[in-house]
Amino acid sequence: GLPVWKAFYWGHKSARENYALQLKNIVEEGYKSLGESPVLIGETGIPMDMNERESFSTRDFVWQERMMDALLSGLERALVGFTLWNYNPDNVDSHEQSNERLDKGGRILRAVVRPYAAKVASIPLRQDYEMNTGAWEFEWVNPSQNSPSDNSSVSVTKPPLSHVPIQARETEIFVPLFISKGRDLLVTYSSSTGAKAFDWKYDPARQTLFVVPGDNTPGAVHRLKVEFDRPLDYRFEVDSSIWVDLWHWWAGFMGVIFGLFWVLVL
Repeated sequence: GLPVWKAFYWGHKSARENYALQLKNIVEEGYKSLGESPVLIGETGIPMDMNERESFSTRDFVWQERMMDALLSGLERALVGFTLWNYNPDNVDSHEQSNERLDKGGRILRAVVRPYAAKVASIPLRQDYEMNTGAWEFEWVNPSQNSPSDNSSVSVTKPPLSHVPIQARETEIFVPLFISKGRDLLVTYSSSTGAKAFDWKYDPARQTLFVVPGDNTPGAVHRLKVEFDRPLDYRFEVDSSIWVDLWHWWAGFMGVIFGLFWVLVL
């Protein structure tokens, strides 16, 4: 079995990793049975009434936001499609998608409204989003004939590279105005072959980043990073340590004890 210390997760970074690992395991077991096929999670979400509905009175949804980010990070890293459960009676069909009123009444939107690869002119390999800064990373690979013949060897991060000829070269990335409005995009690109030539254009009206790499080498891996000139407001600590958290808890506990002692003695 799995050693205990490898099954123990602590902090938000580990919560993301735990979701990603579980989802990847499910996807890859499906590959073994059905072959490498697209996967869609039909409906997912989080319990907004967690912690005995406390946030409904405080209007502070910090823990829901963190849980949603961990869940969506896991889904993104597993490279699966999904539909997110949502109920917002203020939204009606008469609102256009570009209308900011679509977000009216929405909660934890910083965790929900995220960039993603809408159309990829090759084979996706990896994506990762950091909601605290708005930085988004994506990797995709050109098709090649060097592909595993056994489904059992196929994984989320090592998909088969054989593919029907891809006619399009332009990849489209959804970059929502919710996070990009008032900011300039900083886009960096590299290729596993060392090529650096690429064209890109961001259309705010379509909330879409268009990217055309110059490297068409079979098997070449493209790496893209999208950031903003002004990062988003930091929401929470990601790389928390169990020892740091225990120290904060212990310091707070001792502070309470010392305060009570001071009151009782004096």
